[in-house]
Amino acid sequence: MSENDKGIGFGLDFGTTNSVVALHDRGHVRPITDSGFPHPSVVWNRPEGQVTVGRSARDRFHEYSNVTGHRFATSVKSHLGTDYPIDIFGSRRTPAQVARDILAFLRQHAMDREGLEIREAVFTIPVSFGGQERADLRRAAQDAGIFVKTFVHEPFAAVVAHFCATVGAENLQDLEGQNILVFDWGGGCCVARPGS
Repeated sequence: MSENDKGIGFGLDFGTTNSVVALHDRGHVRPITDSGFPHPSVVWNRPEGQVTVGRSARDRFHEYSNVTGHRFATSVKSHLGTDYPIDIFGSRRTPAQVARDILAFLRQHAMDREGLEIREAVFTIPVSFGGQERADLRRAAQDAGIFVKTFVHEPFAAVVAHFCATVGAENLQDLEGQNILVFDWGGGCCVARPGS
């Protein structure tokens, strides 16, 4: 059964450091996490061709990052919209191609967890994302099997989430004409160092 059949929607925050899918069902929003935490936006390519994404990749970074034949991609989001080459065993991949691996992983995890098919989602993006960054993210999502319904700037998404959680979505019109200051305290570093 698809999300459209049940009136359910999905949102996806593809982050530089961590990413998460959220399920919206009749006014209630619930993140689909990895044991209560967002998924690390890390891709681990192994010599035998296996691709591992998320916490398993991040947890093995220090063990395998300097071992021949292992390649890790981190902070992929920060390279969207550029021609930054990501070398995977001599094959040059674009940031959008690597982002696709992360989005496909998130989609599969959410579908396995919820028993629903995810065909489309609303994506949050930084205010600074221009046309090329959006095009790359849209391409990565499409290649992962997700249609981007729309993009929502992260600070605006934070305002909506806050008001939906505290006063209810039906009262969002009360914000009209008001000035609201939103702080977007971003991630930055994708892989934690030992002891940090």
